[in-house]
Amino acid sequence: MAMADVFGLVGRFSGPETVYRSPFTQERAATGTWSIRRAVGDRYLVLEYVEEAGDKVVMRGHGIIGHEDGAGVFTLHWFDSSGHPPRRPGRGTWNGHSLEFESADDEGHAWRTIFALEGGNLIFRAEAAGSPLVEGSYVRRDSAEAFLST
Repeated sequence: MAMADVFGLVGRFSGPETVYRSPFTQERAATGTWSIRRAVGDRYLVLEYVEEAGDKVVMRGHGIIGHEDGAGVFTLHWFDSSGHPPRRPGRGTWNGHSLEFESADDEGHAWRTIFALEGGNLIFRAEAAGSPLVEGSYVRRDSAEAFLST
């Protein structure tokens, strides 16, 4: 496995999502927009995320996906407007159509984040302690070729 395995995630995507009630989120319908591009000589993916509910932006996020060549695992560093920076990256695997990360924070919360491709579109799911936080299905708005390495 290598970074080239996940280049299908590259592109711009937008679509409806459901945010579930949890200790971290309020229940709402929203629209999510993802911009995912290659970076640093194709060694990383950079993710930009915006969640809107009504006419307001309610969440912004920025992520970096990398690959530990020797360990054969992917890493996810995630930062968002909730203000809780990661102490360590999520670690994950690619199974041919989805990239699944698991992590835990210092308070003992277990997190799971999934990026999947379905018919060229992006499926996203975030969970805390096995319960869904956000689920979305996003239509590709640009071709992956529009996001060449920087």
